[in-house]
Amino acid sequence: MFDQTITLFNYRESDHSWYTSVFDGVDVIEGQGKTATKHGDTNSDNVEILLNCQPFRIATDSEGNELLYIPPKVYAAKEDVEGYFTLTPECDFIMIGDHSEDEPLDDDDYDEGLYHAMNDEYDGVYMITSATWFNLMPHFEIGGR
Repeated sequence: MFDQTITLFNYRESDHSWYTSVFDGVDVIEGQGKTATKHGDTNSDNVEILLNCQPFRIATDSEGNELLYIPPKVYAAKEDVEGYFTLTPECDFIMIGDHSEDEPLDDDDYDEGLYHAMNDEYDGVYMITSATWFNLMPHFEIGGR
């Protein structure tokens, strides 16, 4: 448990860019499957991620930096997002493993956007569908598909 690495991709509409944060010591539970529909099979892979934090929603990235969680609208309004992360369902995504980038990735560099390009090229790429904070044992439970 808590022996995996994830890369979080946060999107900022203001500059059409993705900012990455890498977290080690994460618990990842993946489920893989296919769902049959009248139009053919669809991917029904899902993931549940447990991201341990300190009180006040502070997580430590893989380089030892403390990152403060802020809500999506606050994140979008920030001029500089260094030192922060957010979890925006149906916008941000997670990749299992380390795929850190020093510079933001421009979404316009990809025909269908970065998420679709990453999902087409790699396994273990999940759109965030839910993010719940738990105070008693400080952590986020992040759901994805």
